Amino acid sequence: MTHTPCPAGHRAALMLRLGEAVLEGTGWQAVARGLAAELGPDVGIAPAGDRLPPPRRADTVAMSVETPDLGTWTIRVPADADPGHLATLPLGEALGLATRIAEGRLPPRPDLERLLDPLPYAALLLDARGRILFANAAGEDILSSRRLFRPAAPGRPLSPAERRAGERFDAALAAILLDGAPETRWIMAGPEGTHLAVHMRPAGPPAAPAGAVRAVVTLRAIGATLPSAAESATTAAG
Repeated sequence: MTHTPCPAGHRAALMLRLGEAVLEGTGWQAVARGLAAELGPDVGIAPAGDRLPPPRRADTVAMSVETPDLGTWTIRVPADADPGHLATLPLGEALGLATRIAEGRLPPRPDLERLLDPLPYAALLLDARGRILFANAAGEDILSSRRLFRPAAPGRPLSPAERRAGERFDAALAAILLDGAPETRWIMAGPEGTHLAVHMRPAGPPAAPAGAVRAVVTLRAIGATLPSAAESATTAAG
């Protein structure tokens, strides 16, 4: 399959890919998959000195990026992807954030804001007691609206405003934090036809110290009105 090269106008799309990769919980591999989705299958990422798998095509180029806590890494991309343009992206920061969150370490807030604020949906990092460690710009908007969640600042629990929604949310969070359950998704019904697609997944080791990232929650708005039974419906983890 021929992959369309990524011109400078696709910088926003690449930034979204990087932000989503940071939240996946699989570390730097998620960043590699996110870039490959935009640039093609010949994208490769590895620590400097490690051998990358051979590319399918000969016209690829490699560049080095400095990554917080991880040192120097090599990123290989197709030559027509404009490496000069890619060099302006926060690739090193994305690799560092993805690795830190996967290990349960809370990255610096400015780094989180740079990668996660461009996302068009809410993204929140929670500790082992369900307290908010970080909310991106869309997450802060949801919390301040008071329609679906109670107002909460960092250090306070993330809690839905409606009782039944809160019970479902707390049960899913407890299963992840206390029982080691895998990621889960469901639809949370709200007032006046407002609904959220909730995706909750674990992060960090179970024995992580206080203040570590232990859960990642994303909330995506759904415009269509759904039947109330959908509140408790879950889907298979994807």
